[in-house]
Amino acid sequence: EKMAFMRGLVTEKNYFRRLIGVKFLAREQDMDNVPALLYALGDPDLRICREAHDGLRLISRKLNSIKVPEKANKTDYESAKKQWTEWFLKIRPGGELLD
Repeated sequence: EKMAFMRGLVTEKNYFRRLIGVKFLAREQDMDNVPALLYALGDPDLRICREAHDGLRLISRKLNSIKVPEKANKTDYESAKKQWTEWFLKIRPGGELLD
């Protein structure tokens, strides 16, 4: 129940709630959180995108495989989202995404 609530936070209107949700999900390192983190990579706030990307790196244990620049822009995160989505669907071919 707690995890479902935290996953739901990534779609909130309030920036701070989205950020809390993404940080929590990233630290849990659970594959079930990947769809929510992939969704967060499309967030309009780049700080949330950064947290989601870092969380995916931890969960995947691929710390250096998919990189974004230090001062990444929306295009960088869109590219990373595509790569992370491909990775996730290879691991879980029937995995459901949020978008």
